[in-house]
Amino acid sequence: MISGLFYVVIRLWMHDKISKADIELLSKPVDKIISTEVLEKSVMDKIPLLDELPDTNKTYCGKISVLFVDIRESTKLPEMFSSEQLVKIYRSYIRTVVQAIRYSGGVVRDFMGDGVLAIFVDDEADKSGDKAVHAARYITTVIDKILNSILEKEMKYRISCGIGVHTGEVSLSKVGMKGKEQDDETENEYGIAWIGNSTSLACKYSGAVECGTIFISDSTYVELSNIDSKQNWESISFTTAKIILKGT
Repeated sequence: MISGLFYVVIRLWMHDKISKADIELLSKPVDKIISTEVLEKSVMDKIPLLDELPDTNKTYCGKISVLFVDIRESTKLPEMFSSEQLVKIYRSYIRTVVQAIRYSGGVVRDFMGDGVLAIFVDDEADKSGDKAVHAARYITTVIDKILNSILEKEMKYRISCGIGVHTGEVSLSKVGMKGKEQDDETENEYGIAWIGNSTSLACKYSGAVECGTIFISDSTYVELSNIDSKQNWESISFTTAKIILKGT
């Protein structure tokens, strides 16, 4: 429970602080975005880099698998450890997760606190679903066998994670704005927007699981190439989707 004294703004007169020039400066690019036709490039055989994407309404579309992982009850960590200890916990955890994703053929595309979002695409050797599930199992294994053994020895603590995976169609586009012209000290503030429900579903699945459990959607399950691997999943119902499959 959060306690303390808080204040809320009951009146906000921001138009007194924003000049007409500032408003006009924003009006042109917004109008251009809204009035320009969206051009779709349907082929996405690899995950494009941010610098490869144009700052236009051009989008890339395709089937991908999305993995999202985060630490269970991470909001309690600041109450349990010092800031110096938290740095070690988060850096070692993120390093472990990123390696598992990279070695499984995926690419990390966002960090949200202790949450990590990764993207996988099909290639000639493997389906995106196979890669994502391999990464999920890789993560749970190395956290349990390596990271937690070290954390338990040094800090008397073990990390528990939830992992969600979903396979589906997604569109991506470059968003944000470049730094001021003639100003080398102002950084470009660009990112990639992943448009569609694949990312949000992966996040929801991750949040719904018990500690150390992997949830995959039925669209990911049907992509699994290993028959023996398929037998290790149990079908269950879930309120935000028709079917989710729970790892045993």
